[in-house]
Order: sequence, then structure tokens, then C-alpha cells
Amino acid sequence: MVSVERIKQFTKIPSEASWRIVNCLPSSDCPYHGDIEIKNLKVRYRSNTPLVLKGISLRINGGEKIGVVGRTGSGKSTLM
Repeated sequence: MVSVERIKQFTKIPSEASWRIVNCLPSSDCPYHGDIEIKNLKVRYRSNTPLVLKGISLRINGGEKIGVVGRTGSGKSTLM
């Protein structure tokens, strides 16, 4: 029954904006292949709680696909 309720909810979600908006295109010199670099990232949910992410450093080259794994509550969603 839950799946039927979900289908009903999804049919009422408004459409997303168009992928390309004519007046909002990036300039021709805009980079289309970027890298992500994170250095010593530390995150906690509140000031009085322990760190969830403890000094994470990583580099993701443009075009690479990565996977993030970990236990429940280990900060995977926070990292994303």
C-alpha cells in the first residue's frame, strides 16, 4: 500500500525547470570539466556534539565516479 501512496505523491510533483535556459547559458570560456578538492574537512551537527567527519581530505578529478560507503550515521549524506 505504501508504494501506491508514493506513486500518488509522485504524480503531483511539479516539473523541474528546463535543463537549458537560453538567457542563462555560461560563457564559452567557462570550464566544463571541473575537479573537487577537499582538505581537512571537519563537521559536527551541533557545537556540543562530537565530530561526524574528522579531517577528511580528498580529490575528485572531473569525470570520475565515486562511491561513499559507511555505517548509518557516519556522515555520508553530510559529505554529499
